[in-house]
Amino acid sequence: MDLGATTRSMSSDLPLWQQCGKWISTAFQRAGVDVQMGPKLLAVFRRAGLPAPQMNLHARIGGGNSPHPEYVTSIVSSLLPMIERHGVATPADIGIDTLTARLREELFCCDGVSILPSIIGAWTQTPIQVLQVAPDRASEGASHFPAR
Repeated sequence: MDLGATTRSMSSDLPLWQQCGKWISTAFQRAGVDVQMGPKLLAVFRRAGLPAPQMNLHARIGGGNSPHPEYVTSIVSSLLPMIERHGVATPADIGIDTLTARLREELFCCDGVSILPSIIGAWTQTPIQVLQVAPDRASEGASHFPAR
């Protein structure tokens, strides 16, 4: 995930969406997580001695009928202990029980569009290495399959 482009909106009229993005990214940053790891994956693969990876980026975008409010609420909910521990926000600031409804309402009332954090994937292949095993002299010429 690349939280450098954290949960945001296409409109500055969606302050709750912007606030959720700040809660999420600040909690990760204060916990020591590199929130912009995605673009660094090429260098990580190369430093590990791997071939350069194939990479892609995926980001979801949607309006009030999208599942984004539930998605963002579940992230904030799962991060709530870390958000609290690092002094990012209090449970009262967040209001987790009503967060989904408030996020959805904000999208509907302003014809807003939310953009979820981008997911950056990277993968590579290494050649298969076949181990050469010396034949066991006792079994030379013997079949490895039971006789029928």
